[in-house]
Amino acid sequence: MASDRRKVQCPAILIAAPGFNQGRTTITATLARYHRNQGRRVRVLKAGPDFLDPLLYQCASGHPVDTLDLWLVGEAKSKHLLHRAASESDLLIIDSSAGLYDTNALSSQLAVTLGVPIMVVVDGSCKNQNSQDFIDDLVTLSTDQSIAGVLINRVSSDYQPELLANRLQQGISYFGHLPEAEALKLPVKDHRLLVDMELEKLDLQLDQAAKILETAGLTALPEPVTFYDAPQPQMPALLEGIRVGVAKDEAFGFIYHGNLELLSAMGAEIQFFSPIHDTHVPNVDSLWFPGGFPELYLDQLSSNSTMKASIREFHSSGRSILAECGGMLYMMGSLTGASGLKSRMVGLLSGNGKMLDHLSGFGMQSVKVDDQVIRGYVFHHSRMESAMEPVTVSDRRHGLRPGETLYRLNGLYASYVHFYFPSHPLLTARFFGSPIFANPDY
Repeated sequence: MASDRRKVQCPAILIAAPGFNQGRTTITATLARYHRNQGRRVRVLKAGPDFLDPLLYQCASGHPVDTLDLWLVGEAKSKHLLHRAASESDLLIIDSSAGLYDTNALSSQLAVTLGVPIMVVVDGSCKNQNSQDFIDDLVTLSTDQSIAGVLINRVSSDYQPELLANRLQQGISYFGHLPEAEALKLPVKDHRLLVDMELEKLDLQLDQAAKILETAGLTALPEPVTFYDAPQPQMPALLEGIRVGVAKDEAFGFIYHGNLELLSAMGAEIQFFSPIHDTHVPNVDSLWFPGGFPELYLDQLSSNSTMKASIREFHSSGRSILAECGGMLYMMGSLTGASGLKSRMVGLLSGNGKMLDHLSGFGMQSVKVDDQVIRGYVFHHSRMESAMEPVTVSDRRHGLRPGETLYRLNGLYASYVHFYFPSHPLLTARFFGSPIFANPDY
């Protein structure tokens, strides 16, 4: 009997936590590095939208990181990405987002849907009394059969692990514990991860962390999980022959791996460039300015006059530009940093961007353009001060308030939304100037 090529087995675990600051990201990266150092092929996948954690995991595992999400990516696409990763790996590690039962992330629902067991990381330090309450709640309230066990992190006393482990119910294993250690303090959510030079410095610390993991006896592979493929439609070559220049440097780099894959699958030729270090945009047909931290590099961006002039010239030629979040702020007339200093930006969009000391936009949103809907994610600490009229306003996945605006100026599309391109390939092709839209039927 022929084997089922749609089915593949691979050891897999989803790493979750009761909330933030439990050490989940560090544990994920350390596990990936340990098993990679043992010669295993390790793939890390990220549950929910994130741009900095995947850079850390790529450094730890040696492979790019795919995004999984039942709404943003979709159930079928998420299963396909898992199946693809499992077919070429010896270990899959999925890093959750937010808390295990957070309503905006629901890592528990993702684990059940994908059939992956959960290891819960709990901060066991004496300063974190909530860890005892969480384990008590897990025992009392949880009937979630996907929870395989608990790992206690940041242990600073001999009695703390035993105290917490004794609270676990039958069926929820105690995997062990890790001590407080400098090597286990990785640069999580650090913007310097966007700089390759800083990523290189992580190698030594990751190797040191992996040795601590080995000493603690936390090196066993999880049980194999069976993954079934959800075949995806073949992608038409909507961007065949289109050269896409992608801004990527210290200031810009919030890029889903799936977005780059889609552009390539549609036939685009991708060329990276730096608005900080290069003097002109490359010889391409369209430009993409993703999000990042332009507010941290205002002097460099503002003083690069030849780059800004070349972007304005590119736009005046009628070619396509997509600018997201920090990329959109770069397109503004000016950007005011946290210090209150206003710096000149490209000037394609009228008005000023202003950095704020609080979160001003957050969550999943969908954007409709001429009855075509693309999904994305919003996370920013700034606001736009402009009289421009948007072409549309996004819809929030949760809540009734209007979402973010989308602006269009000739070939330029700009929004705070970080788009997930595979959620609507046709609209993505439109953003990047696909020749099919020269046809009046589109």
